[in-house]
Amino acid sequence: MDDRVYFEFLAVTQGEGPIHFLIEVTGKTEDPKLRAEDFIYLQHLAEVQRTEGPKNISEEEAEKLHKVEQIATYGDGKVWTVFKKP
Repeated sequence: MDDRVYFEFLAVTQGEGPIHFLIEVTGKTEDPKLRAEDFIYLQHLAEVQRTEGPKNISEEEAEKLHKVEQIATYGDGKVWTVFKKP
């Protein structure tokens, strides 16, 4: 199994408030953070007012996030919307 690199991303939208994302990228990806940013921009989030991240997080932190919905799968990673307790 490939090593994975995890990122957390927050988008604050006008209509729905904050949306948290978990981005999982294969560790073999040349620049995982840049790839995570690519995933974010590919989602074309409507009405985004502010963003935070992507912030690199550990596998343990990633496992604590409740995966609500997988929204994208690519050859080198996956993206989920997640529920994050305040």
